[in-house]
Amino acid sequence: DRREAAEDEEVVPFDHRSSRRRGDHPPHSFRRSFQFRGLGHGAYLGEAAAFQQPSRTNLTRTIDLNADLGEHEGDGASSDMAMLDVVSSASIACGVHAGSPSVMEMTVKAALERGVTIGAHPSYPDRDGFGRREIEMPVEQLMQSVRDQILALEHTCAMNDARLAYVKPHGALYNRAARDSALASQLAGVVLGINPRLTMLALYGSELEKESRAAGLHVACEAFIDRAYMSD
Repeated sequence: DRREAAEDEEVVPFDHRSSRRRGDHPPHSFRRSFQFRGLGHGAYLGEAAAFQQPSRTNLTRTIDLNADLGEHEGDGASSDMAMLDVVSSASIACGVHAGSPSVMEMTVKAALERGVTIGAHPSYPDRDGFGRREIEMPVEQLMQSVRDQILALEHTCAMNDARLAYVKPHGALYNRAARDSALASQLAGVVLGINPRLTMLALYGSELEKESRAAGLHVACEAFIDRAYMSD
């Protein structure tokens, strides 16, 4: 089991803050193996041919850069737009731990315009805690909330001629599903029931990865490049 830092469990894999020494460049050890190109958004999050940006180079290797977006009340729109100019996939809050129907629509439209692959980012129904606390509640009720969140974003996508490509649980739900096989299996079942073509974005080596594969879902594994990993 890999664990994310409890106080800040989800971080974009690269430091996007503006600085001469920062940017979307992997460490030197990776630079020999990975290079970046505009073509192929959704490199491991499914085919996104309808939304691809034009290729600027002829490089042959790609890596998907993912960010969690739409986690504001409208006041964070400019930051989200800047991030969408950089990333190739966006996990969009579904209006429960953060966001709203109008923010979801704004973010979907902006992602579509930029050729960014769109994913749903459902959470515990815990807006006060930003979805970062495990909430004691019946699993049936939790799964219904997750289902409703995914369907809400799927509907927003459909209304804007966009396609929902994947699901990534948020915060405490993501962390618990990484170690709790029963919960992971339930989440996989919800996603499968909505659309078996959806991809599950999960932490590498986690129970969510294993249970999603067992359910027959396509799985994309992620890593946090700016994190140090513990032995477990």
